[in-house]
Amino acid sequence: MVPLVVIDMQPIFLAADDDKLIKNIQRQILLAKRRHAWIFFIEWGPDYHWEDGCPTFCDLTDLTEDYDKVRVLEKYNNDGSPELVEQLNILQLKPRTLRLCGVCTDACVYATMSGLVDDYNGEFQVDLLMDCCNSTTSKKDAIGYVQEYVDRHPMGNQIRLVE
Repeated sequence: MVPLVVIDMQPIFLAADDDKLIKNIQRQILLAKRRHAWIFFIEWGPDYHWEDGCPTFCDLTDLTEDYDKVRVLEKYNNDGSPELVEQLNILQLKPRTLRLCGVCTDACVYATMSGLVDDYNGEFQVDLLMDCCNSTTSKKDAIGYVQEYVDRHPMGNQIRLVE
């Protein structure tokens, strides 16, 4: 089973507050559940902006209330890959592929994607679900930023941009 990783879909991020994006991610959550795959919500943790945290939209997490293969992880910088890999190790999961989505395409999603590729020696194939990503910059610019990484990076073949 290929885990689904949902990054920073929290109300504090303007790019996350998009009905089409939320519906697309809801479809991916339901698909992951049908496939009995793990679902990881990675959230920007509490900091000086919001002391109590700012959880993922309930429209997404409510779909996993009756599901036991779900974890919510906190991160404190753009790259959520260390927290994700730590949790995969705790759960003794060894997925070859991870499906990533969320916001912002050219910030936290990009940082987590590149962290998984750069820091873990090609251990993971990353499928970036493009219709489940958003940014406050133009979608064309955000996708271009990711595409440039894929095209120029020696391990860019570890990343697939999935429409």
